[in-house]
Amino acid sequence: MTTYLSGVYAQQLSTLATHIADDAVWPSPYAGFLYYLCNKYDQQFLAPLINPSPPCVELGRLYEAPILASAGYLFALNHPVVRASSEAWHIGFQRLAGRDPFPIDRQSFVYRPIELLGITLGVKHCPNTTQAEIDWLINVLQSAESRLKSASCWQYLLGMYASRLLGNSWAKRSWDIGQFPVDDLSIVVWLCANTPDLAFEFGVDQLYKQAEESLLTQCAKTEVTIPDPARAAILYSSLDRAVSRSIESEHERNWQIGRDQADALSIVITLCRRFDLCVRQLQRRQRSRNPFTVQDEYDVQDLMHALLKLHFDDVRPEEWTPSYAGNASRVDFLLKREMIVVEVKMTRDSLAQRELADQLIIDKERYRSHSDCRILVCFVYDPEHRCTNPAALENDLSEQIGLFRVEAIVSPA
Repeated sequence: MTTYLSGVYAQQLSTLATHIADDAVWPSPYAGFLYYLCNKYDQQFLAPLINPSPPCVELGRLYEAPILASAGYLFALNHPVVRASSEAWHIGFQRLAGRDPFPIDRQSFVYRPIELLGITLGVKHCPNTTQAEIDWLINVLQSAESRLKSASCWQYLLGMYASRLLGNSWAKRSWDIGQFPVDDLSIVVWLCANTPDLAFEFGVDQLYKQAEESLLTQCAKTEVTIPDPARAAILYSSLDRAVSRSIESEHERNWQIGRDQADALSIVITLCRRFDLCVRQLQRRQRSRNPFTVQDEYDVQDLMHALLKLHFDDVRPEEWTPSYAGNASRVDFLLKREMIVVEVKMTRDSLAQRELADQLIIDKERYRSHSDCRILVCFVYDPEHRCTNPAALENDLSEQIGLFRVEAIVSPA
């Protein structure tokens, strides 16, 4: 990353920090949201920007939806400030529930996502909340789904988050990242980086790489203008992470800094690409000695195990994966320190390209939840060229899913 770009991003982050500090003032739903991010998701950069801190609750204003929402974030954190105000919060919510949540002018908490999320958190965590009141808010959220179908990505994803808190799921939407402003891009990046399970559930996990690249591009070309401190905080977190990842990526491309994850992946890919050359060399032995043969998948696993041991200290064969669709399975090899799983396949009469693709698609979903797997290498040994289009198999299976990367390799190509 050039010095010029680093300066541009530093200025953008400084502007966002100033905006947050100036406008995230207690009591407000924005300050509540920031306090929630700071403590729930360890976004500690926000702590000195919240004014004042620790928070306070104005009991006499809990009939106002914004103040009700700000206290709701504190209930979610079991903050001592709200422990003595649960009855007052409950009365305030009862008043809110007596109003029309969908007025014609759309001036209600349902259409203000930071208020919607704060009030939902309050309903979930306030000890005075009744089941009838929870059911009322569930019905409101169910109705909101259809009313917010044309809303921005920012508003819809926060609505999905709120609905999920009460056990409901909204339908996934199709998104065109190319049309996103920076606040929509930043919420996608933030979800993928901080809550990958939610990103997958909400259907945005596969947008991570494109959203991050577009965010960096837009923030480099134009001055960022954000309407409120909540969006500014999410953008600050996402942009800071994207810039750091870009710097680290550039550093890894240009410097040898030991066997880090990028270098380890390069070694594994090279072993897979040249595996067939290794097999053929072992079949050509001196002085008419019997050749080493690779006849089935077990032979491939044994040879791959030996090759991995040449380069890595901790190679663990047959580690259990988490259950997927009710079935648990074993991986072939886990490089523990590098967080790389190598899955080995060999084609045969009953395992050609279509069957391989089906199996590996299932494998990808299983390994996504493996705590020690950040990179999955799917190696297919195809000595008899049963794969009719190995390039297509590699392209279809290789992808980046949030922070989870898949590399598919067919050898010989």
